[in-house]
Amino acid sequence: MRARRTPVLVSVALLLAAGGVADRAQRPRATLPASVASRAVMPTAAPGSALSSSWFCVGATAGEGSGADGVVHVANPTERAASGTVTVVPLAGQPVASPVQVAPMSVTQVALRDLVQAPWAAAVVDLDIGQVAAELVVRGPSDSDATPCSSRASDRWHFADGATAKDAGLALSLFNPFPEDAIVDLSFSTDQGRAAPAAFRPIVVPARSLVVREIGDHVRRREAISTEVAVRTGRVVAAQTQTRAAAGKAGVSVSVGAPSLGTLWQFSAGVLADGVDEHYSVSNPGDREATLLFQLILDEGVAEDFERTVPARGRLDVVINEEVGVPRGVHHSLTVESLDGEPVVVSRALGYVPPAGGPGRADTIGLRRSANRWLFTTAGPSEGDGEWLFVANTGATVARISVTGLDAGTALAVEGLQDKEVGPGRRAAFLVNEHVTRAALPLVVRSTSPVTVERGYYLATGGIWVGPGIPLD
Repeated sequence: MRARRTPVLVSVALLLAAGGVADRAQRPRATLPASVASRAVMPTAAPGSALSSSWFCVGATAGEGSGADGVVHVANPTERAASGTVTVVPLAGQPVASPVQVAPMSVTQVALRDLVQAPWAAAVVDLDIGQVAAELVVRGPSDSDATPCSSRASDRWHFADGATAKDAGLALSLFNPFPEDAIVDLSFSTDQGRAAPAAFRPIVVPARSLVVREIGDHVRRREAISTEVAVRTGRVVAAQTQTRAAAGKAGVSVSVGAPSLGTLWQFSAGVLADGVDEHYSVSNPGDREATLLFQLILDEGVAEDFERTVPARGRLDVVINEEVGVPRGVHHSLTVESLDGEPVVVSRALGYVPPAGGPGRADTIGLRRSANRWLFTTAGPSEGDGEWLFVANTGATVARISVTGLDAGTALAVEGLQDKEVGPGRRAAFLVNEHVTRAALPLVVRSTSPVTVERGYYLATGGIWVGPGIPLD
């Protein structure tokens, strides 16, 4: 049976069908790298030649009925079986390891609460082949979210946005999967200035353990917070979990931080519409101000670029709803480029309330690289849900897009989503529900040229997931 869509999804489909996009080829645009060196800047699958791969899933609770109950989805898009171990590390107590098998072209789910009962937990997924990938799905009382697990640990982590205002909770999870202790310092840029509470300098993260800090315990009543994690010794994986309880805005979101700053960030999904709040947060922890260029690609028409300046060791919020010249009801992608080479971190927050859907919120750090293949491990739409794929092509050549489902051992070419053209400097959105409605169908998006891809997943029960896939190359 074809899934029902909310009114906003139907209107979006009509907008996408309405033709005519102005030619923007004359406007030069920065292009995200797709090189091997860029693998380190965001979660990326190990190459097919790798003898093993590891994923670190952080930012969830492990107890039924808790605020962010976590399930790890492990997908295998190859023709080889993958085997290994999932080790769940609770906030207190001993780690619990469990064997995991992932058949070719299939997905396996591991609920953290099946292995431990804890207010917080992290998981390490170790497998014996490359090209497999893991995502973390968290479910709260009225919302849910999904985010790629991290494919690396780092000695720096950056988060551009968070809040500890009334009815908002912000928890930072620090996971050390290694055999030696790590020592961590936290500092913050807020809407009321800098903060470096003594309670967060230093934090000892013991070997093979998880430490969670409620940021609001010491940085109270802040509407906007950017967080910097600096590791004195060792390496960790850092993720933040944001919960909100305000009426009409209740929700949960989880995201792994950015392991480094960058001069170019991209977001494939965005729309200015009734019931949608779209804003971008920029953190500049450096000693010089940064001048940023914001460039939008619209499905219809043209929007003027605009510039903003972020002070040294400061932050900036850009609310698309308040920008002049951004048309309502037209989907867009956004690229943020540092014109003076000062590196920053950029994240996007999308809030949905009726009539757009939800209520729900999705917080996503921007994409740092493009790729020819993207994997979405989590299950496809259930009855009444809506699933979109948003593809942005900032390159100079046409990209031809084909979508394949991993159907329990079979590569299922999704009819109607093969060889779809996305021109240079263009974007496209594809409603997956119009072509397939299988509730457990991970997707591989292939392109003839490097692109960026995000998925929008709108749950009939309320809540949204909007975020990137995992590059496979």
